[in-house]
Amino acid sequence: MNSKISKYNRIWIGIIVGLFLPIIGLLVLYLFDSSYHSLSNFLILSYQLGVMSNLLSISLLANLLGFYIFLNREWYYAVRGIMIAVLIWGAVILFIRLTIPEL
Repeated sequence: MNSKISKYNRIWIGIIVGLFLPIIGLLVLYLFDSSYHSLSNFLILSYQLGVMSNLLSISLLANLLGFYIFLNREWYYAVRGIMIAVLIWGAVILFIRLTIPEL
């Protein structure tokens, strides 16, 4: 494999992409919100209403894009990094789910 192509085939590249894409996914969910809240109010309200973990779970679907691109280019180490990032996000979602105040 050419060194220019394979220099992105690193686990840490996949972790960075896997941690960044769900944030983009969450921003897309915010843009589809029909209310006129600011981003900070959207995040605070979703946490207080107990739907933050659900929103983060849905935003993890954005990692499918990076997973698909890396898999088609046969960058298997980057794919492993995305899987590690999904596990990190899973721990964050579990923490949020366990700390959501009861209504």
